[in-house]
Amino acid sequence: MAERYSTGDKEKLVRCRMVNPKGEGQTRFVELDNFKLWEYLVTHKHGMTVEDPTICLWVNDEHYNRARDLFEKSGEVTGVNRVTIERYDPNFKFCNLIHRYCLSEETDVLLERLKSHIGEESEAAGNWDARVTVGWVIEPNVGELIEPIALGIA
Repeated sequence: MAERYSTGDKEKLVRCRMVNPKGEGQTRFVELDNFKLWEYLVTHKHGMTVEDPTICLWVNDEHYNRARDLFEKSGEVTGVNRVTIERYDPNFKFCNLIHRYCLSEETDVLLERLKSHIGEESEAAGNWDARVTVGWVIEPNVGELIEPIALGIA
């Protein structure tokens, strides 16, 4: 029987470069399902440009280690962590989960930035938690085999 993985083990992402109006850029990883909406928001509301979108697969560290040989042969492997923010909304009485993905070396910076945003909302100060899942992004060696428009990212 084939081994099964939970949806928390892997996620399809788009890796891109986000550039602000001053020309300063950074690498971003956005869930494939949310990419077009996210791109519209950062472009139209924040005046940024999004460059070089490519499809990749994020897998958690445990999943990666089970199939390391396969992943290393499949494409370029980069350390990327998932930061999960769990925030309780007292108005609606439920928790909301938000996932952000970042290069492993930028995880602490992202956590500090998130803490500063939440810290500004005095009521929200004790109503949230963040956890980090170590993982990897695999960008497949497919070259021009898949058109970006076919994936919905162009």
